[in-house]
Parts: sequence; C-alpha cells; structure tokens
Amino acid sequence: QNSTEEQKKLHEMLVSLGKNPVKKGDAESWKKLTSALVKSSKAVLNGEENAGEMLKKAANCKACHNIHK
Repeated sequence: QNSTEEQKKLHEMLVSLGKNPVKKGDAESWKKLTSALVKSSKAVLNGEENAGEMLKKAANCKACHNIHK
C-alpha cells in the first residue's frame, strides 16, 4: 500500500510526463496514453473503486515505449 504522499507524487510525475512533447510517434497517441495515466492516478487519489486496476492497465510501459521511445 502506497502512502497518499507517494500517490500524489506519482500523479504529479504523470501530469508532467503528459506535458512533454512527443519525440517519436503520433501526438494524439501520446496524449491518449498519458491522459489515461493521469486519469487513473487521479482516481487512485480520489479512492475510486477499481482505481488500482485502472492504473495498472494504463501503466503498460512497453506499449507506450514501443511507439514513443
């Protein structure tokens, strides 16, 4: 179980990630993927049901890295 402070830090980092310009791949794809991360981390902060599963699904690093890294 992560502390609320850790959850806030993660959310802030994901918001910052989404603000980075896309260097490789389509900008719309980048926006869609990073928006899903931000939305799901916000759900975790809000204590929404199934938020952890949402974040786990959105945080598929390889799917994003294959396209944008």
